[in-house]
Amino acid sequence: MSSSDLANRAIESSRRLIGIIGKTLPQRRLAHDTNGLLMNYGGWMQAHMEIGIRQWRLDLDPRPEFVAGLNAIEQGIAEAIALNATPRDIDQLNLWIAQPIAYLMDRTLPVLQGTTGINQDLPSRTASDLLGDALFDRPYRDQLPALMTALGRRKAEHLALVTAQNQFALLDAAGDEARIAELAAEGDALYLRRAKDAYFEPAIILGGGEDNPIMLDWQLAAILKKVGFKSHSPNLWLWD
Repeated sequence: MSSSDLANRAIESSRRLIGIIGKTLPQRRLAHDTNGLLMNYGGWMQAHMEIGIRQWRLDLDPRPEFVAGLNAIEQGIAEAIALNATPRDIDQLNLWIAQPIAYLMDRTLPVLQGTTGINQDLPSRTASDLLGDALFDRPYRDQLPALMTALGRRKAEHLALVTAQNQFALLDAAGDEARIAELAAEGDALYLRRAKDAYFEPAIILGGGEDNPIMLDWQLAAILKKVGFKSHSPNLWLWD
């Protein structure tokens, strides 16, 4: 089966998931299940983003799906505010996915406070949260040393460590075109390594495992937009 066939099959699967989630949202509300409700909004948004990323990889315009995903997460954010959701509930919205896509789409999402500090069980999630802060010029640098230490302790997540190092180095390289080009090429290569990395393998949205050739690095794309990189990269955003 070709990559385009695999991508289209995955797109249809995500569309079915969107339909299922749409039917369960009212049930979550009636049950006063705030955590489950926000998890559904996060999943709804993620499904739209996965469709858009796959379309992008196929050289199709992903923006309609990204708009749908951002609209879904804005609804989830509104519900979280109305329900006075806890930080653990807010974590279910997966704002770490939505923030870089919002940056690519020139949209700004309301800032909600999820769990603070370094997630010692999943420090790569903290890295993604801090990336969202960096893209929107919110404070993040003070947490980087502790983050890198936490990632460095987990040998199975070495690729996540070097990916985070590459991402924040790129942000620091703003204005240095030669250094940006070098780091962009490194970031492209790191993405390809996710195809055979055990930690990334189950992470569809991050292009892990067999999904690697039908996805791309949307986080890297947001960073490259932030630093003004316009040269060649398979992960370049094309719709500004």
